[in-house]
Amino acid sequence: MGFRRLLNAGGIAPLIAIPRTHYILWGTLVLTMGCSLDDRGLGLIRASADGSVGTGGGTLGAGGTGGNPGDPGTGGATGAGTATGGTETGGAVGGEAGVGGVAGVGGDGNGGEPADAGTAVDTGGQGGSAAMVCGPTTCPRGCCNGNTCLTARTDQMCGNSGSACLPCAPCFQCNPAGLCDLDLSALWKMTCVSTVVAPMKPESEGGGTWDPATSDPQDTAPDPFCEFQIKEIGQRDTDPIKNTFTPVWNQTINPPRNVVPFTANWLISQAGSWSILVADSDGMNNEEICQVVPTLTSADFSAGTIAYTTAACVNLTLRLTCDQ
Repeated sequence: MGFRRLLNAGGIAPLIAIPRTHYILWGTLVLTMGCSLDDRGLGLIRASADGSVGTGGGTLGAGGTGGNPGDPGTGGATGAGTATGGTETGGAVGGEAGVGGVAGVGGDGNGGEPADAGTAVDTGGQGGSAAMVCGPTTCPRGCCNGNTCLTARTDQMCGNSGSACLPCAPCFQCNPAGLCDLDLSALWKMTCVSTVVAPMKPESEGGGTWDPATSDPQDTAPDPFCEFQIKEIGQRDTDPIKNTFTPVWNQTINPPRNVVPFTANWLISQAGSWSILVADSDGMNNEEICQVVPTLTSADFSAGTIAYTTAACVNLTLRLTCDQ
């Protein structure tokens, strides 16, 4: 390519098809004709002794920079090759023109391959159904045994409106509404617990001491006992306690079962026919201290303890216990 430019610059018609092997002959002819060639493209300076072949052309042009992976690539610029002709000293034939460097190849216009799309993260499995929480909303007509709603209740698993299932107390039974009702047929036991006796007889009874005064002041205190009566006939009583105003008996006073069926039903239905008497034991002449005629309700059996106060007995306490 540099050789053709040289010929055109000197006014000589271009020799397009001259083989490379004839370049030297052509140079000889030119020198013989007394012409001087421009040394800018061929690397020939002047006629001289045979020189060595000129050095090769310049380095290859740098290629363009490829695109970053994942981004659209930017095409590299086409490298511009430079060729510097070889230098020749002396010799009849000038050195061979240096061959220009090969143009640099541009970077690939396409960028790096786009990054693969990420694989979708697996979503979690569908959650299970929430466990039912037993309560007033989910169990309005039953009771809750943990998170199980029981509508077929028993005496051991009773309750209503989503409350916890609980056992009924002894001598009570679970009704269809889920409430523990008093079992009217159940047997009960009555205990006379204690009382506080007034220090003097009531004025309605004439006043005075309970026992006649003696040399020992303690002898004026009564010897109280507690008795269960049916139509004012004693059925069963406690042991008397000597000379005290604060007797504590804690003894059973209900009559024997062969006398009356001592059930809740009997005690409730026969109210008025039975009573509790506290008396001063004076041998053959027992003196009444107080008497109460209870009228019991289901709540009294549930509470288990009832108390009464009269003019002569303060806080006379009875206890009801299931006798199953």
